[in-house]
Amino acid sequence: MEEENVYDLARRLASALKASQQYRRYKATRKKVAEDEKNLQLIEQFHQKQLQYQQQQLSGKDLTEEQREELSRLQDLLQLRPEVREFLQAEVQLARMVADVQKIISDALDIGMAPAAQPDEPAGPTGEDLIDTEQ
Repeated sequence: MEEENVYDLARRLASALKASQQYRRYKATRKKVAEDEKNLQLIEQFHQKQLQYQQQQLSGKDLTEEQREELSRLQDLLQLRPEVREFLQAEVQLARMVADVQKIISDALDIGMAPAAQPDEPAGPTGEDLIDTEQ
């Protein structure tokens, strides 16, 4: 296969991802939460804490009881706002689909990642940990 064909296939894959139900739901829920500044603040706070705690766990440090309580309080706030909860569910589903595609490509090329960093095995608290992804 010519190099140009690989890029054409990548563009087709990107188009297929954009046409997926997961992406369409993500875009629709993102638009909905963006209508309220408080929603955006909660989501940003969640993403910051998520990244902070994942990095902490990757460095070998467990979460403290205080951090676990903070996550619980944040989860309670997120659950009170259905549009935020729906957005985070959509975000997790889209991320899972993209990770699955990445894994398929990595496996086919035999360029897998180290076991601790597999995309389908998060190292720390994720949106799935805090938000029920079942509908």
